[in-house]
Amino acid sequence: MIAKGFKKRYFSLAAIAATVSMVQLQALASSVQHNEVQVQKHTAKEDESDDLELETITVEAEGIRSSELRATANYEVYTAKDIASSEAIDLIEFLNRYTSINVASSFGNRFSPRIDVHGYGLESGYENIVVSVDGRRLNNIDLMPQLLASIPIESIEKIEILKGSGAVLYGDGATAAVINIITKPLKGVRYRIFKGNYKTSGLKLGGGLYGEQFYATYLLDLYRSKGFRRIHDDIPSIRHKNLSNFIKAAFFPTDKVEYGFEANFAKTDNYYANPITKEQFDQNPKQEGPVGWNGKTYNYQILHDTAVSGYVRYQIAPEVSIKLDASKSDKKSSFPLSSYVARYDYMQYDVQLDVQKNGWHVLAGATSFGGERKSFDSVRKSHYGYFANLEKIFGIHRLTAGVRQERVKYKYLSTSQTLQRSDKQNALTIGYNYEISDANALFANFTKAYQFPDVDRFFRYDFATNTYVFNDFIDTMKTKTHTIGFNRITKDEKLKIALYQANVSDEIYYNPSTYQNTTLDKTRKRGLDIEYRRKFGVNLATSVHYSYVSTKIKDDDQSTFVGKKIPGVSKHNLTVGLDMYWEKLRANITHTYRSSAYALGDFQNNFKYRQRPYNSTDVNVVYRIGNNVRLFAKVTNLFGYKNMVVVRNDYKNNVIYPENAVRTYYIGIEGSF
Repeated sequence: MIAKGFKKRYFSLAAIAATVSMVQLQALASSVQHNEVQVQKHTAKEDESDDLELETITVEAEGIRSSELRATANYEVYTAKDIASSEAIDLIEFLNRYTSINVASSFGNRFSPRIDVHGYGLESGYENIVVSVDGRRLNNIDLMPQLLASIPIESIEKIEILKGSGAVLYGDGATAAVINIITKPLKGVRYRIFKGNYKTSGLKLGGGLYGEQFYATYLLDLYRSKGFRRIHDDIPSIRHKNLSNFIKAAFFPTDKVEYGFEANFAKTDNYYANPITKEQFDQNPKQEGPVGWNGKTYNYQILHDTAVSGYVRYQIAPEVSIKLDASKSDKKSSFPLSSYVARYDYMQYDVQLDVQKNGWHVLAGATSFGGERKSFDSVRKSHYGYFANLEKIFGIHRLTAGVRQERVKYKYLSTSQTLQRSDKQNALTIGYNYEISDANALFANFTKAYQFPDVDRFFRYDFATNTYVFNDFIDTMKTKTHTIGFNRITKDEKLKIALYQANVSDEIYYNPSTYQNTTLDKTRKRGLDIEYRRKFGVNLATSVHYSYVSTKIKDDDQSTFVGKKIPGVSKHNLTVGLDMYWEKLRANITHTYRSSAYALGDFQNNFKYRQRPYNSTDVNVVYRIGNNVRLFAKVTNLFGYKNMVVVRNDYKNNVIYPENAVRTYYIGIEGSF
């Protein structure tokens, strides 16, 4: 439904600039002393990645820490050990092949992929997921997905995927899920070098120091590849390049004060090919696409992303601490083939107070964020929010609750007009966990959340002038998600089952028939998540992730959409893994399956092509030479399944983007000293 103000045409991500990195809320540690212990645990655990025991995990994406068993929401958690054993070359590969998240390149751009959880669709699902790195929010103010390639995978200590909850702490956009990434300090020097087919190569080099009152870490991540798609010979042979520099440091001058600093400097240089026809795809998915709007068979983007953040935490009393965060982020996105350049400037301040007293745990705070994009015009989106989370444990009963109020302000400035709008929304969450035994628990959760529209949603394409013009504001999206589940966690077994239903009002989407962004009045998502891991002795372990999701458009002004399914959503998603360990050898086999889905943009569910089922079998082998050196080899899509992403276009036949459509492999060496 359209509100007073403006709409926008969805534009291919190849032509939409990237944007903001901003600080969001971090969970508070109970004390500085606890943080120092955590540093030592991080560095000690890194040499224990061959241990198959399922460790007890603490989750903290909701701000208040608890054991995974006692969580009052639907969590999926991966440790540094899980990440290391996957031999994934980057975070994007790990999320795609080893978790329940649906991941695909953004029309050929793999560095800022599209991600989907719980049936919001590959087209817009990433707007419904908040990605947070040590509290720094990666979500953008426009339609560019999160730059996941900027996070070196070797820097990650833990990944928490919080589904259907998190809006109280994270606010705008936390409607489907929160991906909370926690990084770690390094000890000594670590390296990783690999080379594969299609001229793929990579270098990971980093190290760190730590003592009783400080730690400091630096990590360089370089990735280069030709890619499997053919592109015209007038461009460089290396067409996909990413360089990231990650710095993390902390200083503990006393047992009550902690200072922290992080910096991330990333640059992507990326050529990606145009889509092809179904006939071309069936014949050879590697081949070059037709000439596009820019007179080329490809697009080209250069993106610079710089983010710097700092914090101070002060332990006021044994039960009370306060934390202040500040972050500044600058980006420059250019598309040389179109002479389009956009510059971004972001600033955020956070304050949060943590109180634990008389059996109660309260986390309260305020946030302030502003982001501006300057190109042919200027667009600004600013947030101001207040929240409070609380926890109370009554023996085997654990209760959590939280509220948030957030206001957003938009300002559009061009040579001809100035337009403004503001909106205010509330978030609410209530969770309950019942501990049946030391290994089993039931939980239930209700969360009310919202998504303020991105600034690009307020424009449409004017075919008469071949420009984007300000159109209308659109309504804020609102969700109400109900979840019930069961957790079973032992040292040899983990079983997690969750049933959920999300009722959505004003779900934001792009209508390819009208070339405008608007909203679906009422939609529903309903599904089942199952995670099972099992250890058999000391040499064998299995893992299964299965998710079922059913979507429905219940009501809308476009009557032909009513009763249809959300496009780009696979009903069945399955990942099965087998890990085998010997004294010096480790092997892993994983298969990922996603069922067929309607083409992106096919809200009428009647386009001539559907997205085929996705299949990929991946194998990796690691051989240990001594204690500190390992050789590894990996094959992705072993059987060469022809996978694709299909985008509805009633006026062109080139609607298919090949996605992991060929077999790839690489070999390498990694170690430390």
